[in-house]
Amino acid sequence: MDLIALVCAISRKLLCGISPSGHSTGVSSNSSRRHVGVITSQLTQLQVRCLLAAVAFWAVASAITLPSLLIFGLVIIPTWATAEVAFFIWYCVIYRRLNAQPVPHRPPSHVNPRDVFDRFIRDQAAMCQYIDIKDMISKWHWGVPISKLTRDNVADLLCYGFYYRSRQQMIDEGMGHLPDQLVSELETAWGVEFRVGPYVPWPLMRHLWEPVRCFYRPLFFYMGVEVLIMLKHVMLLAAGFRPHMCQGMRFYTYGLPATPVTATETPPAAAASAAAPTQRANSVGKNDGGADAPVLFLHGVGLGLLPYLNFLLRLSSLGRPAVAVEVRHLSMRLCTEVPEEDEIVERIAGALQHHGVRQVHVVAHSYGTFMASRLVHLHRPLVASLTLLDPVRQLLEWFRGGLDFAVCTPSRRVFGRPAHRSSV
Repeated sequence: MDLIALVCAISRKLLCGISPSGHSTGVSSNSSRRHVGVITSQLTQLQVRCLLAAVAFWAVASAITLPSLLIFGLVIIPTWATAEVAFFIWYCVIYRRLNAQPVPHRPPSHVNPRDVFDRFIRDQAAMCQYIDIKDMISKWHWGVPISKLTRDNVADLLCYGFYYRSRQQMIDEGMGHLPDQLVSELETAWGVEFRVGPYVPWPLMRHLWEPVRCFYRPLFFYMGVEVLIMLKHVMLLAAGFRPHMCQGMRFYTYGLPATPVTATETPPAAAASAAAPTQRANSVGKNDGGADAPVLFLHGVGLGLLPYLNFLLRLSSLGRPAVAVEVRHLSMRLCTEVPEEDEIVERIAGALQHHGVRQVHVVAHSYGTFMASRLVHLHRPLVASLTLLDPVRQLLEWFRGGLDFAVCTPSRRVFGRPAHRSSV
């Protein structure tokens, strides 16, 4: 962290003509008029800060790294090779632990499989515009023609997809009547009929019960990622963002008070009675109570917030506060814990409550839309509006989602990088 402090100090000296604090610039007041859109002058200042911070970061890093390699190169090479071997052993141990299946593998206690199935049936009219139910069931059975599948095969899929059980487990647990009932309801809702005949146990894509397929990356790769994450950290600091930690989750704030609120102040949940009911449109409604609310950004899979840096600067130039969450296991970094979405959402809500934020305008991209969706379900009063960019929350029952990202091994390489055989 000394390196980060040094780089930030250099960047601030280079920018002596620009105020180093971005927390008061452009943040809206309670006046009747407010600026709409990006404040260009503020955005330019933030971009210049980030650029100079990046230049200073690489200058300092090069000044430290290159002489060390020249002086200690003969010692570093065998030491690094030993570290790579030790890392590979550690990786195998961690992979085995993280890949272990819970016994028994069951839905969370607060999830009622029957309610989920009822919603699937209820949304048939909308879903049938995008999927053919017979084709979908065939694909989940690895392309076995629907003419060869029977009601029992369909029951296998429904038991797995909604109850996380095999048909035999359903019978053993006193729910043997449900599989046939689910198939009948599916036939009625979708206007189809499945063949009755002798049962043939055709293979079924049970991706949640199979080992997770992943690629080994050497320690050198993760060290490079950490350097890029440090670069991102330096650039955000130079732009005026403040870093925080909440239960191991890193997030940045811009335009919020430096000192979090005390426990006596009103938490977000208390705003439920004051917040107007949200309305559903392309975004989850808008109400006057969120006029000055911060923007909360949830990123997708990649290098954390680094690919979104310019986007964050534009969000910060809208004349309102901003909060950006960085999730470690979605940032190509080493981790020994993979929290569930609901756990991440609770940490986000706790962080916002810690800063006295009652409502936020949620902006989420790609995988971040999972977290945004759960935030709406678990903390509805906290969400003033919802914007989903490239959402992945729809059509998850389609076989391609599980096939591409949990089952298939990439069959070709594009510019030296693995590529999926198909695209969702």
